[in-house]
Amino acid sequence: MRLAHETPCVWNVAASVKARVKKMAQVLTCVLLIVLTMLVLWGRTKVVPPEALLRGPRVKATEEIRTLMTAVEMYRMTFGQNPESLEALMNNPKGVRFLAQETIPLDPWNNSYVYTLQGPNERAIVSYGADGRSGGSGNEADINSANLKVDKR
Repeated sequence: MRLAHETPCVWNVAASVKARVKKMAQVLTCVLLIVLTMLVLWGRTKVVPPEALLRGPRVKATEEIRTLMTAVEMYRMTFGQNPESLEALMNNPKGVRFLAQETIPLDPWNNSYVYTLQGPNERAIVSYGADGRSGGSGNEADINSANLKVDKR
């Protein structure tokens, strides 16, 4: 003969299931946070997509110019004016860094990108191509942010 306290209780089983579901929810929340953190970090450190490295230096320069232009726009939105130079993206009065890397990147031909201001809303970033001089054709042609298509998503 069984006593009442020796009989398995439905409430104990329900409590056990509830505890397992709660634990699974905690684990899934943790996994979700890790994935989201990875996506955010990947997005912040992405200067050039890996596939761009395989497509040649002109594509890499184009992607870097787009990234630099985005950083310039973020600077303008933060400070209410365009930066005086690309270095201001890294060193500015508030200490805000607008690029993930430690320094302003060089173009694929190891030349500095040229940043110019023509007015309050007119700015350009240029790579002078393989020859490092203004003008040229083919691989030596300039890559100018003013000529790049803007992705409006």
